[in-house]
Amino acid sequence: WVTSDGAHLDDVPGLRSIIVMPGNSTLRLHPFSADHYRHDVHQATYRCLATNDVGTVTSRTAIVTAVVEQAYDVGVQDAMGVVGGTVVLTCDVSSTVATHVTTVAWTVEGRTITPSSRPAGRYWMLPSGELLIRGLTSSDEHSRITCTATHAFNPNTVTSNTARLIITGSSSPNRPQVMTRREVVRPWEGDELVLPCVARGNPQPQIRWYREAPGGSRSPVGGHRISGGGGGGRIRVMEGQLVLSPTHRDDSGRYTCTAENTHGSDTYTVVLSVRAALSVNVLPAVQR
Repeated sequence: WVTSDGAHLDDVPGLRSIIVMPGNSTLRLHPFSADHYRHDVHQATYRCLATNDVGTVTSRTAIVTAVVEQAYDVGVQDAMGVVGGTVVLTCDVSSTVATHVTTVAWTVEGRTITPSSRPAGRYWMLPSGELLIRGLTSSDEHSRITCTATHAFNPNTVTSNTARLIITGSSSPNRPQVMTRREVVRPWEGDELVLPCVARGNPQPQIRWYREAPGGSRSPVGGHRISGGGGGGRIRVMEGQLVLSPTHRDDSGRYTCTAENTHGSDTYTVVLSVRAALSVNVLPAVQR
């Protein structure tokens, strides 16, 4: 067994051992506690070599990434919005554990909101974890809001601090600003996907989604809506969010959201890469 730079491996007592048998060699990584974590053992790339008098063959690389269970907190910051507008709240977590932590629910004044591809009244928890609250009123300023998250390797949930909304009167006219952005989204084929596009501005921005062709041209997708549904098709715009249900492999491509009002516009582009599970077909099905 060798590392990515070709160095031969030795046993590391209590952490790593190599079991050699005729025609077989097994690299075993043992259970370990957080204080025994070693970067060169638990965050490493391994390969095996098989050699005889004729030559040597090398295996593919095996990348090992160990996860050390550690305590973590989640937090929510107070959000500011205007009467009639929309706010976006995020459940913040330390970058050291963010890869393995998922926001599972929000609570607003005792009401639990879970991820969905469509809004629940004025509230919408996107599948990606953000909470949207639209149609703000002055009474929303008294709302108590928390988020709940869980770790992929620890089923216990963690609840955030209590955040509040800061509501102001109508703002002066201004150009739109997109508040939610993605760079790359990689769903599995058949998933229910929501690509977010939440924008603020006065007057309320008009949200439009486009798909970019390889030559640079753009074509509208999902219908155009400021609010309300976007029809019942597989691809639709709902409350400004682009919903694909279910996703197909040929949905992959570049999508651009444009928020526009009489004072200007703002845009962002997201790359959608739909992954398909491996499948195998043996042909012919029957052979004589």
